[in-house]
Amino acid sequence: MSSDPLRFRLGVFVLIFAAVVLGGTTGFSILEQKPWMDALYFVIATIATVGYGDITPVTPEGKIFAILLIVIGAITFLGVFANAAEVMLSRRERLNRMRKLNMVVGVFFSEVGNPLIRFFVQADPRIEQSRKELVVSERWGHEDFARVRQHLKKERFEIDLDLFYRKAVAGSGFSKGSKGDPGPTNKHAPFPLVEAENLSLPGLKSFFLAERDFLIRLLENPVLLEHESFTELLRAVFHLAEEMAYREDFDTLPHTDRAHLAGDMNRAYRLLVGQWLSYMEHLRAHYPYLFSLALRTNPFDVKASPIVT
Repeated sequence: MSSDPLRFRLGVFVLIFAAVVLGGTTGFSILEQKPWMDALYFVIATIATVGYGDITPVTPEGKIFAILLIVIGAITFLGVFANAAEVMLSRRERLNRMRKLNMVVGVFFSEVGNPLIRFFVQADPRIEQSRKELVVSERWGHEDFARVRQHLKKERFEIDLDLFYRKAVAGSGFSKGSKGDPGPTNKHAPFPLVEAENLSLPGLKSFFLAERDFLIRLLENPVLLEHESFTELLRAVFHLAEEMAYREDFDTLPHTDRAHLAGDMNRAYRLLVGQWLSYMEHLRAHYPYLFSLALRTNPFDVKASPIVT
């Protein structure tokens, strides 16, 4: 059960309990002719001790009212206590699930996310407008991440697919073979850097084919149900991988199909950037040593190097 229904239910019980206390105070003040403060104390003592207080009603009406107050007050008090405990336990469980989820997110970026970002960045003719904003530093705080997140909403993050056809296509990381043959890839390189002259659609297809089983296992992970935005990213990446797998010869694709592929790439690209920034903020807050490595392998930083100097 999500925390929102729990919080709503807790709020309802709190309101009922407050109404019982207010109504009880007013009732005892009238029926027992007690000052307001004494009546309030009478109500709290009656509910908390289930009638075994140091004050007892004198009038018959007051006794009947006290019985009703004991029954209703005890039920609402227990409801408040039980729901408050459930909300706290649910919050702790959710935090534990989010920690596990972010472990999965980290593996995704190491295996697929960072290489894809590097690949897309090299085909983004307007990336220089955003690159400096995405060079995260150790001094960044929550305000810096929030500022950049707002700034990125104004950026387009669009791929120029023609770059794949204008540039030479031999190289590392994502390489090109002949029709439908992606050629060898450097799959085991931890963070393959793809230069603009090495852009290759067959190479991207090869990369996706090599990571297909990994992506399927991620989609099957029930933990991801807790993170809708990451699930949306994973779905977009997997869809792009499927689209690429169905193309045999990228050199003969019509303009309409190129535009379709570009749209799928742009969708994955934008979602990748947003999730990457959120993941970097998470690492900075909870895992400084992982954050240090993430800074040194920043896919947007052309000077990034995993070597500590």
